[in-house]
Amino acid sequence: GPAGAPGRGAFGEVTAVAGTTLTVESTDGSGSTTTLSVEATADTVITESLEGTVADLAVGDSVVVIGEDTEAGVAATSVVEGGTALGFGGGGPGAGGALPEGAAPEGFEPPADAQPPAEGEMPDGTDAGDRPEGAPPGGFTAGDIVATDASGLTVETEDGDQVQVTLSSSATVTVSVERSLADIAVGDTIRASGET
Repeated sequence: GPAGAPGRGAFGEVTAVAGTTLTVESTDGSGSTTTLSVEATADTVITESLEGTVADLAVGDSVVVIGEDTEAGVAATSVVEGGTALGFGGGGPGAGGALPEGAAPEGFEPPADAQPPAEGEMPDGTDAGDRPEGAPPGGFTAGDIVATDASGLTVETEDGDQVQVTLSSSATVTVSVERSLADIAVGDTIRASGET
């Protein structure tokens, strides 16, 4: 897709709002900007990513957990609840606690001879969930919360594995709150996905 719109969607700053159409300016890694139009429909789901607490998480919530691998599971440094179809937050990449789709963590450089796999394919010799060679260290899991207790969460992944997630007092929690199109204003940073 165009710069700032990996796959089907857009990520950037809202520069205009006209009815159900948002104008979004995206800037790629080289500093080039692209202006995109995002059309909201009656079916558009709009959420805002906000700082939350462990108490905001419940059984059934979908989460992405980032942290350090442990023998018992993952010691979380960040838990992001929910996914967004059209979300906005205050900042650039990483606003809302997650990188925009297709973005690499700051400082990550793939090996010089790396070739991306075909769309939808895993690199040769890897399975879903494997850490790519050269990826930053740390634990990662995504799935639905199946249990909570004083020390953390149990997350069930898409393939049915259950992962114990421990949360320290310094772990960040990001939650999604439902909003309306009227809540989006010029200057907000959004991530939008859908048909192009």
